[in-house]
Parts: sequence; structure tokens; C-alpha cells
Amino acid sequence: MVIRRRHVLTIDDGITRVEGYNVGPYPNHHFTFAKDGDPSPAWPLQLRSVGDDEWVQGCLRQRRNARELALELVVNGTFRFVQNDQEYTVEPGQVFLVRPGEDNEMSLTTPGVGLKKVMQIAGPLVPTLLSLTGLADHDVVRPADLPWLTAQFERAHQTLQRPTVDSARVASAIAYEVIIELSRSVARSGVPPRLRKAVDYMKTHPGDHLTVPRLCEMTKLSPSTLHRLFLEHFSMAPIAYFLNLKMQVAQSLLAGSHHPIKSIADQLGYASQLYFSAEFKKRVGMSPRTYRDKMRFGTDRPTGGKPIAGALE
Repeated sequence: MVIRRRHVLTIDDGITRVEGYNVGPYPNHHFTFAKDGDPSPAWPLQLRSVGDDEWVQGCLRQRRNARELALELVVNGTFRFVQNDQEYTVEPGQVFLVRPGEDNEMSLTTPGVGLKKVMQIAGPLVPTLLSLTGLADHDVVRPADLPWLTAQFERAHQTLQRPTVDSARVASAIAYEVIIELSRSVARSGVPPRLRKAVDYMKTHPGDHLTVPRLCEMTKLSPSTLHRLFLEHFSMAPIAYFLNLKMQVAQSLLAGSHHPIKSIADQLGYASQLYFSAEFKKRVGMSPRTYRDKMRFGTDRPTGGKPIAGALE
């Protein structure tokens, strides 16, 4: 195991104070910045930067009076996020909001390299927009359409990487669309109790050979109603949701434990390691062994991985 030196960080610009620890090269920021300089009244909302952010355990950031809005989409690893004395465990597929004017703290709680996608947004419109959309009352949001949201982070990044006279404007419009979609996700987050019961069972029994009839028996819902509710709230069928949840558990076990891959396959109810590996590669974009190596030992970003739709908060 490589021991990396921990460095103390303090930045104070008279408005925002940032304190924390770096561990070796981490946090490792891969951000692209807008080329239009500081925001002004001519820019009521501006995407200042976007990109990937790699963390390891031991890294810490504490902000007092955050200057800008940051939308941070967790891709790998689990983060601890505290904002105004409210503490959250933020898992892959969730977004936490660093809101301007507030105090916050973040750290990675799982082994290996954690990855999140970040948008930093400034401008005088931001506080009003957060209030109007209801996001001023939410520190963590689970997107209703995770693939779309992930694609917008990539789209904004690519836009700023190829600067033109319109790139900052286009990227800022993308940031606005992301804020609106997150507000819609909050509005759609009211999950009926019987649907929540089905999801809670899935989360606590990831190794079950679950079937639609079993879920219907458990929730007292008809197959058509169960299917409709899963599509309405999670944009996927019940069994597809359960398989994605299995992959989330697999990712956590691969990154945070020494269990053999065969043992993980057994825990998740797969008949063979070969079948598990094929399913994992199809959904995550790399083999279980490659994923474990990247998360626990590698220094390269896991760019080949695909985001997995998350479970209910």
C-alpha cells in the first residue's frame, strides 16, 4: 500500500474561507473553465467551470460562506456531505448542492478513488433560481433521469473545451437546463408507500431471485400498476431497477472489500462468476476485476465506466 503525504490547505479571499486536507495529488481536479472572465450583471447565470473531480479517503474540504453554486454528481464512491449542520451520505447517482452563502464540508468515506462530476455556477440569478425551483430547500437530490443528467455534464465539458464566441453562452444554458431538471426530480420524488416497500425490500435483499409476482404479492399491487409506478418514478421496469441496484452493491463490494469476485457473485444471487462478470461489464462498462483495480489501486480515472441508476434515497 502506498502511503501518501497529507497536506493542510487554507484559502481565504475575504469572502469565502476554504480549509481542508490534500492527500498526495488528491483531490485531483480535471476542470475546464469558461473564458469570459468574472460574472457581471450581463451574465445573470454563468457556468464558470465543469469537469471530473477525483478524491481518496483523507481528503477534506470545509467551506465557510461558499461563493458559488456547485452541482456535484457522484459517480463512484460514497461521500459524506454536511451543509448547515445537516449530514448526508451521498451515493453514486445522487447530486449534492453546494449553495452560495452557506457552510459545508465534504469527504470520501469509501476506499479507492471516488469520482464526481462538478458544475460551478455563478451569477446574481442563482439565489432567485434556487428559491423559485425549490432547490434552496434541498441539499441532496436523486435525479429522475440520471443518463440525461450525466450527458449534460459531458456536453457542457465538451463545449468549454472547444471555446468559440458562443461556447460560454451555450454551456451556461446547459447549466440552467440541469438546474431545472433537478427541480423536476425533487417535484417527482414523492414515492407511494407500497412502492417504497418494494424498493426497501430490494435494497435489503440484493441476492434474492426476485420476480414480479413476488413483488406484487408483497405490495398488494397488480403487475400493471407495479410496472406503471416503477416507470413513473424511476423510468425503468421493476426487475431492471433491481438489476441496477445489484450492480451498485457489486461496485461497493468490489471497491471496499477483499471478497473474491466469485463470493460477490454468490452474494448477489448469480449462478456463476462468469454470468455475473458478463452482466457487470454490460452495465458498468468494464469487468469486475478491472473495476476493482481502478478503484483500489489505479491512479487513472475510471473513464470507461457507465453510471448506474441509483436506488431510492
